[in-house]
Formats: sequence, structure tokens, C-alpha cells
Amino acid sequence: MRKLGVFIGVGIIFACGIAQAAERAGATHISAMSGCFSVTYRFIEDGKRDIFSEDYGLNEPVTEAIEISSKGQNSLTLTNYAIVGDGRRLPHWHRVWVYLRNRDIWRLTVWGSSQDSSNREFRYTCHGKWQQNRFDCDGGVAPKPFRDDGAPFGFLRDDYDSIDRYDTFLVTPEGFAQTSQNRKLDSNGDVVSYETGWILYDQQPPEKCNLNGAARENATDGSQTSSE
Repeated sequence: MRKLGVFIGVGIIFACGIAQAAERAGATHISAMSGCFSVTYRFIEDGKRDIFSEDYGLNEPVTEAIEISSKGQNSLTLTNYAIVGDGRRLPHWHRVWVYLRNRDIWRLTVWGSSQDSSNREFRYTCHGKWQQNRFDCDGGVAPKPFRDDGAPFGFLRDDYDSIDRYDTFLVTPEGFAQTSQNRKLDSNGDVVSYETGWILYDQQPPEKCNLNGAARENATDGSQTSSE
């Protein structure tokens, strides 16, 4: 019996060690998504309502700063800012990453605008695990994204009501990519169209976004301009 108890105790310690390693690895990848980036947006649907074609702007990369706006014992919040011509920063959205230790899984929640904005609006949430430098999550049915809901760079769509989304993040030393496989649904849940999206974040020198040199490693009420 004593040997069994020792075996169980060792097993628990081993499992806890694996979970802590997974949490640290995930936090490292998430932190690496902060900094200054040249960002390219592409969403392909049917050739007529693709974002971003030359007809609808943002066909060229834009400059964005991503900062770790808050950090907890098992959570990180990253806020995206567009850098406009006069140097002002306009919040796009923020992502809240929480590690659920009892499930050994990360929860990602995406909100429009910044944490403290009165325009803050829930977009979607999903759960997943980091596999090496890749994170996959099924966001399920979520509200219509801003790019199809009257954003100046997109469309005002009334032919569908919600979006069923699946996202993938892949992080490298040069930046990261977010891809989406989406189904646009009508009020009955029927598929109106399919969409593939990808956003490429190419790392830039911090001074391009007026960030200090440590922003990518240690980064400690705006308009809704998000494509999310």
C-alpha cells in the first residue's frame, strides 16, 4: 500500500510538471505575439466580397503595435493598435489568454476595441492547446465580424447573421500568422458561404511603432476598426 501511495504521489508530481511546462511554453508563444508588426490582411470568399481587394483598401500592409496590456498569474491580455499617419494608436481589438490549469488548456477570448473602452464588445471565445508553436481553436458560432458589419474597409452584409469560425495561430521568431476557416450562416443556421482568412504579422523594429526595445519580450476609448 505504501508503495502504491508513493507511485501515485510521483505520478501527480509528474503530471503537474508537464502542465507547468505546457503553461510556460504557451505563455512564451503568446508573449512573442507582442511588438511592432507590418500586417497583411486577406479574406477570400467568392471573388466579389473578398477582403482586402484593391477596391476596398488595405491591400497593402499596415503597421500595428501589439502590447501586453495586463498580466496575471495564469493570464495574458494583448491589445492590437493601428499606427496611423500622425503616430496616433487606434485600438483594434484585444485578446485575453487564460490558462485553465484544471484542464491543461488555454482559453482565448477576443474583444473589440481596448480593455477600458466603452465600445468594448465580445467577439468570440475558444479553447485549445499549444502544439509546439501552433495553437488551434474552434470558436463556434460568433457574431458577424466588423469587416461585414459596416466597417469602412469592408461591407455591410445582410445576407447572413453569424459566423462559425475555426482559428489557427502559428508563431515564429519573425512574427506570426493567424488563419481562419469560416462558415457564414443565416438565421436558420444554414451555410451562406465559406471563407478562408489569413493575417500575417511581420516583425518590425520597435521604433517603427514608437515602442521601447523590450516591448516584444517584456511589454507590460477607441474606434472599432477590427476585421474580427
